[in-house]
Amino acid sequence: MSRSPRRSSRFPYAARRVAILVALLVAALASTPTGTAAQLSRPLPDSLSDREFWHLFTTLSEESGTFASENFVSNEQTFQHVIPSLKGTLAPGGVYLGVGPEQNFTYIANLEPRMAVIFDIRRQNAMAHLMYKALFELSSTRVEFVSRLFSRPLAATLTTSASPAELFAAAKSARQSDSLFDANWNTIVDLLTVKHGFALSDADLRSIRHVYTAFFEAGPEINYGYRLGMIPSFAPRYTTFADLQNLTNADGVNMAFLSSETNYHRLRALQRKNLVVPVVGDFAGPKAIRGVGEYLRDRGGVVTAFYLSNVEQYLFRDQRLAERFYRNVETLPVDLTSMFIRSVPAGGGVPFTMTAPAGPPAVVLNGNNYYSVQVVDSGGVKVVTTTTDSAGRTVTTRRVDSSNTQSALSVFRSLRSRDDSLARTRLDSLAGRFGRDSALFGAMTNFSSSFTTGTFAVRAVGGMGSLVSGTAPIRAMLDAFARGELTTYAQAIALTKTDGWKQPR
Repeated sequence: MSRSPRRSSRFPYAARRVAILVALLVAALASTPTGTAAQLSRPLPDSLSDREFWHLFTTLSEESGTFASENFVSNEQTFQHVIPSLKGTLAPGGVYLGVGPEQNFTYIANLEPRMAVIFDIRRQNAMAHLMYKALFELSSTRVEFVSRLFSRPLAATLTTSASPAELFAAAKSARQSDSLFDANWNTIVDLLTVKHGFALSDADLRSIRHVYTAFFEAGPEINYGYRLGMIPSFAPRYTTFADLQNLTNADGVNMAFLSSETNYHRLRALQRKNLVVPVVGDFAGPKAIRGVGEYLRDRGGVVTAFYLSNVEQYLFRDQRLAERFYRNVETLPVDLTSMFIRSVPAGGGVPFTMTAPAGPPAVVLNGNNYYSVQVVDSGGVKVVTTTTDSAGRTVTTRRVDSSNTQSALSVFRSLRSRDDSLARTRLDSLAGRFGRDSALFGAMTNFSSSFTTGTFAVRAVGGMGSLVSGTAPIRAMLDAFARGELTTYAQAIALTKTDGWKQPR
């Protein structure tokens, strides 16, 4: 009788030992690097190490693709309009996804995500974002950032309270500096390859230098249509980088990432933590979006905003590509507040056709020369201009991008600007050789005038190129896709809110 209590008292002790062993075993399994429990328990990081950043870039990226434009700068003008509405519905601390160049910075600065991933089919865009990353890290103020971006020394009188108008007025009036460019370039390379240890190839470094040189050459006047070596005044007429930083939302408030030190430092902080990650990826590709989705799901992240620009305009040309994109989006962790941010053609991209009357005498043109302009989609992205001689042989061909076109004739005139300048130079030469009163000089003058006024054969097919910004709930878009109600770009536009952005007073 006296032994029973002692015997029974051992059982709870043994049970506790078993429980402790089981707990230790569970903990050991959970700590295994390949264990699912470990993946699910990892939160979104507060920062990424250089190795983690580069691993994400290299493992999530796909093969580089092509696009009609180099896209140095955005061509959208209303992207700030949607921000107040988004700020009212999206909680800070989510994950921002985007595409393209610098307009993402304005969204990131205002929506305050914990992490951002920027996709683009072109590897050059990723390299441009690495250039920006270096400039953000090197520049403690907006003045320093703008000075380094354009390699122009800015006046010491500019303070941190300078308005965007003052900042870019100073940048426009400052002279570009070759020595400053060289010093900045060496510092950028050292920061990316030595301090961060990113394994950039020679081709990657050439790509970054190409982008940096474009900003040096064009200065604050760089725009969507700029090409390296082009005289900025001859670039097609798009909103410039300086203009974009001076735009406002629908209520007249400037929310650009360089509008204030507050916005700038929010973005700079993320860059210094390696939390703005560029990825080379096709929206309809097999890896990039899905890889980001898996990474975020494993860490409990939620995509709060996905900026698409007008990429869907190209995807819906082939229904299979649009379907692949939406299948990719289905893998992203989203909630009921998660939003697509779109830029869609104004007026839905109504196509137009225009033919101008034929022009100058054949003797002037050495035959039936003509110029044709085609805007091949409603966004006006690709423009082809061709000149032929009297035998129908093509003598010049130029491919230019346009997505801010107001009319076919304006496309034509912008494309002709460089040729007009050459024509005027040749006229001056002819005047010197034959005299301004000669018949040949008179004929050439008429020919040049017809170029300027657009009074000879012009044909244009396409659509209005202005883009307006809008939003659409991601869940609602996925539901429409699942029901088979999202098979055209027009349907995507119809599901997008594009107006009513003014805040009630």
